[in-house]
Amino acid sequence: MQWIASLPWYDLPEIQESTDQFWSGLTSYLQEEGVSQLPQKLNRTIPYEKQWSSSNFLFGQACGYDVVLSYKHCLRLLGTPRYEAKGCSSSNYKSFIVVHKDSPIQSLPELFGKHCVINNPTSHSGMNSLRLLIAPFARENHFFEQVSVSGSHENSLLSIQKGAADVAAIDCVSYALFQKYRQDLLASIKIIAQTPSLPSPPYVTGKQTPEDLVDKLQSALAKTMQDSQLKKIRQNLLLEGIDFLTLDCYEPMIPFPTGAKNLKEFHDLGKGAVANEDLNSQ
Repeated sequence: MQWIASLPWYDLPEIQESTDQFWSGLTSYLQEEGVSQLPQKLNRTIPYEKQWSSSNFLFGQACGYDVVLSYKHCLRLLGTPRYEAKGCSSSNYKSFIVVHKDSPIQSLPELFGKHCVINNPTSHSGMNSLRLLIAPFARENHFFEQVSVSGSHENSLLSIQKGAADVAAIDCVSYALFQKYRQDLLASIKIIAQTPSLPSPPYVTGKQTPEDLVDKLQSALAKTMQDSQLKKIRQNLLLEGIDFLTLDCYEPMIPFPTGAKNLKEFHDLGKGAVANEDLNSQ
């Protein structure tokens, strides 16, 4: 059986070579552990949601929100990377609430009635973290006039640049990567708030992965993060280590039955998060 592996989070074209080299380093340690049928290349063709539900899925990265809610039936937590980026602390990260630099908006309550753009309906950093933050200011289960889906943090920033949206939540790792490799994306952006700090997007495997293979994956990850020959590669990816957290560390991402979960403008997002919350709470 040929395994499937991917690293879709933070996979900017500018650092894909480093991402591939990180995977090569990891596979070397997995081979030392006796793991075979490893793919030489990361899969960038099959949508990651389809990979996650495959019996061949071995390794990837996911949003913590996916692990505890939307895809908890098919994903298993392996480890939580530590990133070297402003806003990160140990293996925690946060999102920056951003508006156009020329916007008069300075605080969260001023966003009432505005147009919000999110990267994905099941994203903690781009949707859920912002929803949790603005919920206390909602009126009759309503806050934003409109919520649209861009498909990526990059597209959300472009929407604000062009005046097509007023506000977005951008996770601090993406923000740091844009500062390093895509400074033009942030030229028209200002930060007005930050979300609470929670564990960063974890490395994951399939629920069906045997226990002994899970142990080998975690051992190989630890060695890859400590390999001196991969130090420059990790720096390119803003990686500084890994923590092996338990699933309950991600549970604060689950919205309460009232408040954020009841905000009506988030109920009509297609494969939306609220629908997934209801499904997974049954």
